[in-house]
Amino acid sequence: MALSRILRHREFDSAGASAFSSAVRERRDQSFEQSEQRIFVPENAFSGSSACSLSLDGVEHRYLLAGACDGGLACFDVQSHYHAQREGQQDLHEHLFRIQASPPEAALPLDAQPRHRHQSATSSHRDEITSIQWYPVDTGLFLSSSKDCSARLWDANELKTVCSTTQESQINCVAMPEAASGHCLIALGAKDSVVRIWDPRSDCISLNFAGHIGLEVTCVAWSTSCEWILISGGSGGQIRLWDVRKANSLLVLDQYNTKNYSEGLNPMPDVEHLRQRSLKFPSAGDALMDRFDRNLQEWVSSKKLVKMVSDSKRNDMATAHDSAVRMLKASGDGLFLYSAAARMTEMRKWDLASGKNTLVNFELPASGLKAWNAVALDSSQNLFVAHNKAIFHLDTATGKRLSKLSGHYDRVTACVYNPACGELYSASLDGNILLWEAERLKSHGKHAEKEDGNGGRAQDFGNEDDWTTDED
Repeated sequence: MALSRILRHREFDSAGASAFSSAVRERRDQSFEQSEQRIFVPENAFSGSSACSLSLDGVEHRYLLAGACDGGLACFDVQSHYHAQREGQQDLHEHLFRIQASPPEAALPLDAQPRHRHQSATSSHRDEITSIQWYPVDTGLFLSSSKDCSARLWDANELKTVCSTTQESQINCVAMPEAASGHCLIALGAKDSVVRIWDPRSDCISLNFAGHIGLEVTCVAWSTSCEWILISGGSGGQIRLWDVRKANSLLVLDQYNTKNYSEGLNPMPDVEHLRQRSLKFPSAGDALMDRFDRNLQEWVSSKKLVKMVSDSKRNDMATAHDSAVRMLKASGDGLFLYSAAARMTEMRKWDLASGKNTLVNFELPASGLKAWNAVALDSSQNLFVAHNKAIFHLDTATGKRLSKLSGHYDRVTACVYNPACGELYSASLDGNILLWEAERLKSHGKHAEKEDGNGGRAQDFGNEDDWTTDED
């Protein structure tokens, strides 16, 4: 639907207000282009290395944390261009702080290495950063893991390690729950078939979940609707749902357990009911969604889900993919899960309420997926998926490719979406961190003047209002 038609509906119908804002955000996200005015400077932060992990804080949406291939860490201020523009400087994003990689040490026997130790302010990882994440409710802490078999919780103010843990095998991924209010547990996935739960308060591994088929746990992610539900993927193509309060896994996703045609067409009754109510009463939309989130969390946390899974015929050897799982991303409402494997033809969308495959065909290249968990959700709950040197923007409802972002010279390793500014940040092995912004917003830092035929400067009034005058 054209924006002019949606704008006309907004003037006469209260339901058109939300439809207009959604359409504007969707069109803005589909018109992303590489920014020419704002440039990140990672060379000074990483001294020749390239960024392999990115994380944006969820409180201010301002501080971008980057992990390098040599074990170094750096933080960038994505809003520094406002101050630079006011001071008449260029829009260069320099690092706020950096933690240099520690030099390689002599290898010690595993028995002689301490499992939990406190690090000094200058001590960092000695190998490639596998994953990083800000503390969900505060910018004073962030988490990092590396191929040196260690995971560390950092104090962002003092740049010191608060606590750390070392495993016998390489740590592939770490994750903290974004919706947690009753615990601060951290999930660890390493090169073995055991999912470990690390409690930073006691600085020990409090839980071990075994049951994955394959050699290693490749991805871990927490549910966005229930703080007790953990999702893990392995090299054998298996995806398991765990309740950290229980001993066994709740559910094993099966790629052959699919929705039929009628189930795929009909949306969930609760979601459709809330959508109609919110369109009819726009002011009550937030309250209705909050109530729905609470009811969903209570339903998942209750014994109904456990009883439903236990009564059903489970197959613990079922697989969600035919190759290693390399991407896990839960939707914002916690109702769906997006996963991808080494073969991009195996990207799937799961209904977490029933554990069924929704059979959405995502338009992605058939070549293998090399990046690990390089995915982001935009404001419309659509996906940005990094694949080789490009980033694909996919519609999560139909799987259709909306756009393709090309600008890197090597494999893209991470991408992060900023919901506050409507921007996308991506890192690559070419050593660059690129910023993607909407085409309609790119002129905010550019001069709108053009040279006329006489050699003078003619100002471009294309973006000005019809009633703008130069009388003042």
